Amino acid sequence: VRCFILFFLVGLLTFFSSVLNPTQPATSFLKCLSIQPNISVYDKNDETFAEQFYRLQRDLSWEGVTKNPDFDMLVWAETMWPLPVVESGQKGLMRRPWPGRDDEEIDFALLQKIQSELVVDLLQPASREVYFLTGAHFYQPVGVSSSPFENDKYSKRSTDFVLFSSSGELLEHFSKQMLVPFGETLPFGNKLPGSEIISDWCQSVFGLRPDFETSSKEGPLKLTKTLPKIGGAVCWENVFEKPFRTQSQRGAEAFIILSN
Repeated sequence: VRCFILFFLVGLLTFFSSVLNPTQPATSFLKCLSIQPNISVYDKNDETFAEQFYRLQRDLSWEGVTKNPDFDMLVWAETMWPLPVVESGQKGLMRRPWPGRDDEEIDFALLQKIQSELVVDLLQPASREVYFLTGAHFYQPVGVSSSPFENDKYSKRSTDFVLFSSSGELLEHFSKQMLVPFGETLPFGNKLPGSEIISDWCQSVFGLRPDFETSSKEGPLKLTKTLPKIGGAVCWENVFEKPFRTQSQRGAEAFIILSN
């Protein structure tokens, strides 16, 4: 008798829940093709491995497109784009440190050209116009005359959602807001004595340098031509309420969590 009463109450609650909160029919559909390799964090973030890693990801993506041609958006996971991503039209240098090596410097115009060409190459097997969404390290330019005594010796960077068109154009991006302590950032914005030494050690051991920042772009992606407004979270952001609530209030219609 008790079991019957329990099942009856559960059924009654389920019925009233469905009446008071009916399931909303989908207004649009987004078909995603997600590609994820098995690779170490060190190799993924190694300066000398970037080109090899791109080819690995591209070949896996081409295989996926061949097997699953009906998709709207190709998705690579958290920071799976192995090269610096930059805004179109900006001028200057991308400069970043590598412990035990000379600083890496690349002209922004060259980076813009490379990222556009690689996206076009990546999406060429698609039979129609599609989009490419991935997580990437997004860099800001520094001037050619930067010196070790200037605050902008190295390019500021963030971890971003980046959306590209089939033509290789960067359409929209927004940055991760909840940074991992000691993995992506150090206390007091890396300004404590010894922070540079700790950052060098983290980069040499783990392949990541904890000097990331957040940007004013918080999502969701605002492109609405053929896509819903896509919100997102990177890695451990998905355990926090704020990114989802904030982006929902700004009109996010779907969420993608980019995580390894």
